[in-house]
Formats: sequence, C-alpha cells, structure tokens
Amino acid sequence: MLTFLAQGQWAIRGFRNKEMREWLYPASRNRCATEQKRDSGKVTRRIALLRAHGLVKKVAKENRYMLTGKGQKFVTGLMAASDVDIKRLTEMVA
Repeated sequence: MLTFLAQGQWAIRGFRNKEMREWLYPASRNRCATEQKRDSGKVTRRIALLRAHGLVKKVAKENRYMLTGKGQKFVTGLMAASDVDIKRLTEMVA
C-alpha cells in the first residue's frame, strides 16, 4: 500500500478507491461483483485508517484522496527505511 501511495502520479490529482483496489488486488477485475464489492470495502477501511492518522485527506466534492504533508513524510521515511540493510547499519553504529 505504501508503494502505491509513494507513486508520483497520485500527488497531482489524487487517487480513488478503485485505483487502490486494482493495485492491491489485481485479480479483482476478473472476479464477480460480490467479490469486487468485498475488496472495495477492504480498501475503504484502509483509507479510513489513513485518514484517521492524518496521512490522507479527502478532496472536496470528489471521490478522491491525496497524501497530506505528514503522509508524504511518513511514506518517504518508511520507504527509505525498508531499503536499509540492517547488518550494515549495525556495523556503522558499532
């Protein structure tokens, strides 16, 4: 999900539930409507959690969401931390 949010294309116009659902569940396109609805509900709960933590905000009068300044810092920090080699880091500290 963080990889999805870190993409630059969402910084300009924001993202929708459908776009995040297709990213997280690529097989969702080929499923029946009931399963697509279930996947959409899962994404809705994830977006609500991101909004509750202040990482994403809703674009007024649209069904789109954008990263906040806090969200951009958080996603960038986590993506950078995931690329760090733990062994090298402990060697540098020791």
